[in-house]
Amino acid sequence: MSAFSLAALIVGGERLRVHLGSVSEKQEHAPDKPQDAAPVLTPSAIGSQQEKSVPAATAPRPVRKGLVRLDGRTFADGDGQYLAVGTSLFWALWGYQHDRQRLERHLDYLSKHGVDYIRVFGVIGPRWADRVIDPRGHAWDQHLAGLLDLAHGTFGLRVELTIWQDTDLTPTPGDRTALVDRIAAIVAPRPQTVQYLEIANEGYATGWTDKKAEAQQLATRLRTKTPHIVAVTSPGSLDPAEIASWYGNSSANLLTPHLPRDVVGEGLVGQWRYVRQTWDPWLASGLAWTNDEGKGPQASVAADDDPLRLVMYAGLTWLCGGAGFVLHTGAGVGGGDAASKDRGRVANIWEVANIEQTLAGVAAMRNLLPADLPNWRRHNSNERFSGYPWDTQPISQLIEKNQLVRAFAATADDGRIVAMPISVSVPVPYAPRFPMHVDVHDPMTGKRLESYDGPFTLSPRRAAVLIGQRR
Repeated sequence: MSAFSLAALIVGGERLRVHLGSVSEKQEHAPDKPQDAAPVLTPSAIGSQQEKSVPAATAPRPVRKGLVRLDGRTFADGDGQYLAVGTSLFWALWGYQHDRQRLERHLDYLSKHGVDYIRVFGVIGPRWADRVIDPRGHAWDQHLAGLLDLAHGTFGLRVELTIWQDTDLTPTPGDRTALVDRIAAIVAPRPQTVQYLEIANEGYATGWTDKKAEAQQLATRLRTKTPHIVAVTSPGSLDPAEIASWYGNSSANLLTPHLPRDVVGEGLVGQWRYVRQTWDPWLASGLAWTNDEGKGPQASVAADDDPLRLVMYAGLTWLCGGAGFVLHTGAGVGGGDAASKDRGRVANIWEVANIEQTLAGVAAMRNLLPADLPNWRRHNSNERFSGYPWDTQPISQLIEKNQLVRAFAATADDGRIVAMPISVSVPVPYAPRFPMHVDVHDPMTGKRLESYDGPFTLSPRRAAVLIGQRR
């Protein structure tokens, strides 16, 4: 399909998409291998929403300091390593220009609910008519700088800037190179405000398929001109050749996949499928990665507002080597734009179904897990993974019978162990391969439920987090 016809499918920021292909079952069962470490403008009619009151929340967490960098597969800054939590707020720059008061309410809400960064679009063309962000003219530079300063300086939130939603307003390579240089100049005096930079949103579907070389050159240019982590785009699948076609000739150092969101399989297997596919990116690429736009409440492509599945989605992102988890919501896409209204989406984050429980659960999960977890060695529960801490045969048999969806684990060189069984329909025997102590935790609260010093049987439950130490 031509770039023009692909772009024509974009309506209100949404599009018909080619779903990311999952890593094959053969790859999933691959054996252990080395693992890398301005003035406020009057709100438009569509921008102004009838807002429900914002729920009360805890005080913001202390503001993290310094430049964000990669320490292996883990994010780190002046305060050390951390498991990063983001959320989609594509319309934030538009909101800074047109609906600043409501934007500030969102930033305040997110900062008080454990979010570290927001994912923001820098350029949106005229096909998304009520959310256009036009970079032509230097007011755009002032607005982007103002958003960065507002988000971090007032609310302690960093920004993942995805520069292009589409390229209509920067039609030539010269236009796009000039914009990248402007962004480098904007972020230079405020490096602490940036989580990472991304060239394009879903380049395979937004007019970049004939510009792959250019996209990689622009990413390299940003890496040269700034100290920041840089991604090219989400590739069209997790096929290594597809990833290489977008990243192979670039110095970009972060992969930002949009994992599959479709339901394949019946019952619990289908419901949990998107959660277990966090396993796939590290097998497909040696790059550090983030779960950048997945399934979520009223989200694009397919939605899920089940708090436990979303909390396990975050936890397994980190266990499977992901540096950051971005909670993707319908309210974060357009913030009440016309297309979102037509889809029945709520306009504001605090109106999202189960959002309080979900964000509290993600915070509890993060507090439970070690900050260096993405750098550990990962293991699937089958005989090909000799480092799996328990006997794999009984566990893999339950998975084959669809009585357990998955039971991924990770181990550190100092003997620490983390495992996350999901959708446990029958008792699961855990027979340790070496002496260890294991605590079983509630994923939603982090509360310790059980403790064991030898073999044990995990009773049926939707999910659990096992934290252990080799002895």
